[in-house]
Amino acid sequence: MTQVQITVQLPDQVESMEQLEAVIDAKGQQVKPPLFEHQLASLIQQ
Repeated sequence: MTQVQITVQLPDQVESMEQLEAVIDAKGQQVKPPLFEHQLASLIQQ
């Protein structure tokens, strides 16, 4: 199993839990494609 650690920047202040959830979801959408590409490349090399 491969462990991946990701650090993201979040705003210091948020107005609501919904806003925080939206920010985290948006960051996740940005992280998914490069992570998938990296893992796929590793799989192909094996």
